[in-house]
This record gives sequence, C-alpha cells and structure tokens, in this order.
Amino acid sequence: MQNDMKLIDTTLLAAVLAVAPPMILPAQSATAEPDHKQVGINAIGEVDVIKAEVTGNEMTIILMFQNTAGERKEYDFDTAGTHYFDKGANKKHFMLKDTQKKWVASNVKYNSKSSGFQFAINENGKKLIWMKFPAPAAGIESIDLSIPGVLPFDGLKVSR
Repeated sequence: MQNDMKLIDTTLLAAVLAVAPPMILPAQSATAEPDHKQVGINAIGEVDVIKAEVTGNEMTIILMFQNTAGERKEYDFDTAGTHYFDKGANKKHFMLKDTQKKWVASNVKYNSKSSGFQFAINENGKKLIWMKFPAPAAGIESIDLSIPGVLPFDGLKVSR
C-alpha cells in the first residue's frame, strides 16, 4: 500500500512527550495524518498509527486513540502482549524495558501483578501514546504490530 502522508517531526514530538504531562487532546487539535488506520477497539473507538520510525537501534511507534463511543471511556491494554512481528526474521519483538525493568512507553501503569496502557478519553477526544521497540533489521520495510484489544496493524510501513 503506497502512502505519501506527512509525518510529525520526531525529534520535536519526542521532546514534548518526554516532558509533557499526560493529556487528552480535543479531536480538532490533531494535525498529523495517520500512517495506518484501524477501526474498532472493543467498539468504543479508533486507533491510528501516526508513525513507526527507526532511529539507531530503536523504533518508536506513536498511536492516536480516538473515543467514538459518545461518552468518556477508560482504556486498559496489556503491555506484555504488545509486540511487532518481523517477517524477515520470523520473530516477535516486544517493547523495550529500561534498567528498572519498566516498559519504555507512555501511559503505562503498574500494579502488583501486571502492567497496562491505562488512560481515559472524554467523548470525541483523542490521546497520543508512544512506545519503543528494538529496531527491525536493515532492509525490513514493514512490520505487523499487535496490541491486545486492538485489531492488528498488518504491513505497517517503517520509516528510517
């Protein structure tokens, strides 16, 4: 699938996301067009991949969740099951963890037994989420992204 959409400047976005408190964006404030769209998260919203970009040995994936349910909704998705599949290496790659064994991603909440992406979105609101993975091998141009509770993103284009 050919896609000529413009993406958000990754350096600026990463800096903003690193220091900004979690926020819910009103629907009209999102300016980036999605790279790959999926509809349906338990019938309460939509998820768009804003980008999947490799820098060095890491890949950053940014998602935009939109609540289309007509009322405020709570989201809770399993972090441990979130991965991408590299068809070239025939291997699953899970999100990166830091030295304290915490996921390198936004909006991850931990309890005594598990962790998950947890956030709320008001009616017709949007929320940006980011996560980091090991980079796919050189020459890999697309991946299949899997997030529990969200339809899979097959053939997701990776930019370098």
